[in-house]
Amino acid sequence: MGFYFAEKRAVDPIVPLELFKNPSFIAKNIMFFMQYGFFGFYTNYLPTWGQGVMGATALVGGMVLIPSAIMLVIGTRNVNHLIQKVGEKKTIYIGFSIMVLGAIFLFSLPEHASIVMLFVATAILGTAFGIVNITLQVAVQESVAKHLIGAATAVNALLRTMGTTLVLSGLSIALNRTFTEATAHNPKLTTTLLNQISDAKALKNIPVNLIAPLRHTLFNGMHLLCSYLRITSFHRSFCQLARPLEKRLRIGKKLLTGSSVVFILLTKLLS
Repeated sequence: MGFYFAEKRAVDPIVPLELFKNPSFIAKNIMFFMQYGFFGFYTNYLPTWGQGVMGATALVGGMVLIPSAIMLVIGTRNVNHLIQKVGEKKTIYIGFSIMVLGAIFLFSLPEHASIVMLFVATAILGTAFGIVNITLQVAVQESVAKHLIGAATAVNALLRTMGTTLVLSGLSIALNRTFTEATAHNPKLTTTLLNQISDAKALKNIPVNLIAPLRHTLFNGMHLLCSYLRITSFHRSFCQLARPLEKRLRIGKKLLTGSSVVFILLTKLLS
């Protein structure tokens, strides 16, 4: 609150408050916030999924992200052609649609799926991020006046970092809740064992009869996180469908209300 009043009185504020009166700027930053939360999820949790649920080694678990890195570069290098062909707005929508497809693909994976499916999932998500990231960054800068571009870019960078940090924190709480419930129902399962199931070296110290239940518990946790991320994916698509250049104030209010509803639902799910 003190920061708000200080910025309001400042002659040259660090964060010009007029940025937050721009519905188009707010909408695009909401999309960036959710996008980087999703990015943090799959770069941090999919290797664990490969190791803990599918029994892959740490090397193979890390290699799961290679298709994402390759497709990210390919998507970024070719996005300019796509923008020239269909326009900036449709390009962003195409990218988010691919991202939603990736989220649904992850959610639909069965427990005993091949690890190849994770390679496919990261390739889909890498393509989506390659298309969306640069295009949306330019769109953020174009949504503000020239003298606000520097401040807008800085605020956007902050919100991207917050998206990764806060969404990952919320997902970690949800995952820990899954572990707590599993250990309460089966006393033989412990948090230590659940942490060891993702370690190929520690796996040999786990009783054979507990490996399957531990992997099932971890899979349930990952599945739960994917269900939350499907909500954020559809919300990003909703934001992209809004037309910030027409009826901006009315649309901005709807976007803010939609964001509030999503965060309230996620809070209730995590509580």
